[in-house]
Amino acid sequence: MNKILIAGDRPEIGTLFELLLWQADRQFLHTKKLAACLDMALRTKPDLIVVESQKENLQDVYNVLVSLKGSSETYKTPVVLTLDEGMLEAGKGEFAGLVEDVISEPFKPLEVKTLTEKYL
Repeated sequence: MNKILIAGDRPEIGTLFELLLWQADRQFLHTKKLAACLDMALRTKPDLIVVESQKENLQDVYNVLVSLKGSSETYKTPVVLTLDEGMLEAGKGEFAGLVEDVISEPFKPLEVKTLTEKYL
């Protein structure tokens, strides 16, 4: 069973991922606080981390990504970032090297499934 950790303060993002990926054998873990993402990743050893971002929390997102990639226990864990469509190009440059991929909102179901499978 693959574990997917979803970090962000919008529970509907986690619910959406669960609905889109329900057919596969997955365990979904959630943390509403970005600051708790590293601790939860260290405890649960997820196979994939999805970090949900918004314009207001980009500095927090950056700090979490740096922490995840700076940890000897989590640096190999793939991280996928969600970004609003309008922030996509800027975000790809700003977070290059810290995330494996970016999913734009509004989500396209096939894109979510394909990217998730790619990293699991």
